[in-house]
Amino acid sequence: RSDLEELKFQYPKVQKLMHEGCRLEEEGDLAGAISKYQQAAARCEMFTECHLALAVCLKKLHGIGDDVKSALFAAVQSAERCLKLMGCSDKGRNADGAMDEAMAEGILQDQVASGLAAYYQMALNGLQSKTDSDEPDVFLRMLGFKHRLSRTIFSSTAEESHPSSANSGESVAPDCAYAFCCDGALPSRLLAELRAKFGDPGGPFWREHAYPTPSFFSYSYDLTASPSNLVEAAIRRLFPLVRQRFPAAAAARTAEWWVHLRDSGGQHQLHYDSDEVRLVRGEGLRHPAVSSVVYLP
Repeated sequence: RSDLEELKFQYPKVQKLMHEGCRLEEEGDLAGAISKYQQAAARCEMFTECHLALAVCLKKLHGIGDDVKSALFAAVQSAERCLKLMGCSDKGRNADGAMDEAMAEGILQDQVASGLAAYYQMALNGLQSKTDSDEPDVFLRMLGFKHRLSRTIFSSTAEESHPSSANSGESVAPDCAYAFCCDGALPSRLLAELRAKFGDPGGPFWREHAYPTPSFFSYSYDLTASPSNLVEAAIRRLFPLVRQRFPAAAAARTAEWWVHLRDSGGQHQLHYDSDEVRLVRGEGLRHPAVSSVVYLP
């Protein structure tokens, strides 16, 4: 069979293995997921998404190693092969032939897109490593990026650029008018309770919310009411610090909150918080007076 015929022939089997791998990964069985992704990649090496999923899962389990780099390199190679095949499928003269061609082109497009994601992962891994190579910037420029965040933000092993202010309640950037970082903002007991509740990926909060969920959800807390849970208690402790630093927030009457679970090095796109409900109603774009993040290491 030709490469294109092999791609179409193996597609259903590969997708079944990929779905099984995704399910195992969501359940926390990374070793089982890796096995499924490896089986999928072995069926047809041109399926870029298999190599990419394998690389991401290996990184979760072992960190950035040669196996992760090899999987990403294989993803890029397979994407390049698929890119060359695009537009080369036989054009059917009947409806079945046209549908078959459209299916093949769709599969190829998905693999090429996964190749772009592989380049992104290669850049991210390079920024998270201890080496000071220009390779991440090369990959990012290939993807059309012109700017990126500082390397020290990506590296969990980067040396602190400021002296620790643990338990001091002081900002490490006191002269910044738009953002500040505060260590020791929460009492140690409250912080420990938050860690106990949210630190376990298999804990009841994540199970009951079916996390990771594809839909966004959040909660609203009336700042004039007494706290009814740990997060609201944390908000009450943080609010005086927020008012002190950002006086405009003193007029706030409600706080919106939600919780995310991220792997070590797991990225979250930089964005502005906004009131989506008002936006959908056509009432314009509104942002909160202050957005804050509490990390539970």
